[in-house]
Amino acid sequence: MALLALGGINQASAGTCGATSYSMTTVTSGGFSCTVGNLTFSNFDYVYEAGLDTGCTGSCTAPSDPNPTTGITVNFGETTSGSDPFGTTATAGAPIISVITDYSSGNSVNEFQNETGVVQYLVTVAGGSVVTEVDGAITGVASSSASGELNKDVCANNQFGGGSNPNGNCPSFLTNESIVASELGLSTTVGTQADGTPDWVAPLSLTTLGVYDGWSLDGGTTHTSASAKLTSVENDFIDPSSPTPEPGTIVLLGSALVGLGLIRRRKVA
Repeated sequence: MALLALGGINQASAGTCGATSYSMTTVTSGGFSCTVGNLTFSNFDYVYEAGLDTGCTGSCTAPSDPNPTTGITVNFGETTSGSDPFGTTATAGAPIISVITDYSSGNSVNEFQNETGVVQYLVTVAGGSVVTEVDGAITGVASSSASGELNKDVCANNQFGGGSNPNGNCPSFLTNESIVASELGLSTTVGTQADGTPDWVAPLSLTTLGVYDGWSLDGGTTHTSASAKLTSVENDFIDPSSPTPEPGTIVLLGSALVGLGLIRRRKVA
């Protein structure tokens, strides 16, 4: 189920993400950040590499890297009803906020071709809220000997290292990094597959987290008709809204409202 409508590419950073598509070039430019609900997304980095498998005896050409300006978009959205592709229910009190990297304009490999890519970014939470779950998926098509997969990690309380050359290194690796999903695969039959699992076997409670998405496509070496295409990589963040005000806060609010009522009465009198 799509969580947002994709709009035109916006070439400027904004305080609120909105239902807008940003080019990868835009989100990786210096100083970009935007907010959906209680979550702010920033520090985007990416790297892509295309190559050839060994064994080609004819004329082989490496695939074209996806164009970060026109061929890749990053899309933000929020839903407060229904559920995400993994069956997690969204409510007004526990919205699902999505970040979808869209490659649908063209990113594919054939026999002997291979391609890998990494996107990473930082998520910070405000308003007394926390991220309690992250779901991940890769969508696309693979046929014959071709394959594709996604590895998705989260760095608790920090961002992954490497900057413009993201390396997947999380400070205090043994205690801070958790695998959300490993080797999520594209289907081997024609069609689109969204394959994902919730992260962590125990509940999360994070106000800062780094996200690392590393995907790969490989056309194999045995079928001339082999092909694999990546169309999107998705992260869904389960983000309960700010907690209910404490009783003392409610009392103060009630007193303020009473005071306003008395002022209004005096003016009427």
